Amino acid sequence: MLEEPKVTERERQIARLAAGGMTDQQIADELHLTTRTVSNHLYRVYFKLGAKGRHDLRFLLDEPG
Repeated sequence: MLEEPKVTERERQIARLAAGGMTDQQIADELHLTTRTVSNHLYRVYFKLGAKGRHDLRFLLDEPG
């Protein structure tokens, strides 16, 4: 049986902010990261969860709202 890829806490944090409507630049500023780092984290989250974009994240992360 294959194990589902796990989303790290940092990936989840960034995905939550993205799902809440923040841009990569806003997330980077908030977390003191580069926009490239934010983009890389989101790419990995999309891949792990099978998301097509930010609009899918709220549902895939089981976030209310």
